[in-house]
Amino acid sequence: MPDAIVLTTTAEHAHAGHSRESLVRAARDGELHRVRRGVYADAPGWRDGTPAARLLARVRAAQAAARHPLVFSHESAAILHDIPLLGALPERPTVAVGPNAPRSNARVRRVQRAEPPATVETTWGLRATSPMETAIDLAAVRSPLGGAVAFSRVRQHDGVKTEDIEAALAARRPFRSVRRVERALAMSSGACESPLETLVLVRCTDLGFAAPEQQVEIDTDRGRYRVDFAWNDRQTVLEADGVGKYTDPVMLDGADPTDIVVREKVREDRIRLVTSAFGRVGWLDAWHGDGLERILLRLGVPRVRPRGRLTR
Repeated sequence: MPDAIVLTTTAEHAHAGHSRESLVRAARDGELHRVRRGVYADAPGWRDGTPAARLLARVRAAQAAARHPLVFSHESAAILHDIPLLGALPERPTVAVGPNAPRSNARVRRVQRAEPPATVETTWGLRATSPMETAIDLAAVRSPLGGAVAFSRVRQHDGVKTEDIEAALAARRPFRSVRRVERALAMSSGACESPLETLVLVRCTDLGFAAPEQQVEIDTDRGRYRVDFAWNDRQTVLEADGVGKYTDPVMLDGADPTDIVVREKVREDRIRLVTSAFGRVGWLDAWHGDGLERILLRLGVPRVRPRGRLTR
């Protein structure tokens, strides 16, 4: 979940003994940012916030201004469930509503459903569609690759089973974009631990290379190590390395980045001793395809079909 931007409401402000006019004045002076009527954000936090943090603030503001609990869906639910989102984020929060509910407006997007969401979960004090339903919704409206990333996340992180997703799709039929959703599900994998790993897996198919084994354990003289991808009877190894491993405070978990780099170097050296080829790939090489293609050819990964179009 992105860092939360500090919000304050007119009710909270009045409860603290301040006037509404002081809020308006603070917004006019640039100290606060008006998110919506009656809800303000800390201006520096809003200015420096990521698109995900701003969407989360709008989600919280929508609930603060509502008279009853909302059920957030699509990208808004994804933010609450920590489901990665590829591409631009919407400006408005999205909520799931019944068929007779008011239509969308400039502040909130309402998605009408004939039936209410099968499962509603409370996350961070806000109600949202379940991770599985959220992934289905995302796959229906976002890019095929974005859908695959969402499905991989809920399968790996939330333990959602493929057969449960397929049953949910069968219960929803017919609905628009069902083939897009099925394609995204087919491209996903419960073994992918990051969006980058899903991207690499999809690109292997795009580029015509054999499908890899995932999360393979390699025995060395100093212990057993798990690697992201392997081919050729586990003699060819590829690691998908995002910069977060060395820069993200959450992933570092208090460790010194230098120590992480040294540890990775030692790990790589030991794996190289018992395998024939070892490579690493980052996001840009995988996204554009050509860099990953060169890496896989150099490693000797079998090509089983001609290169096709890159999935976006």
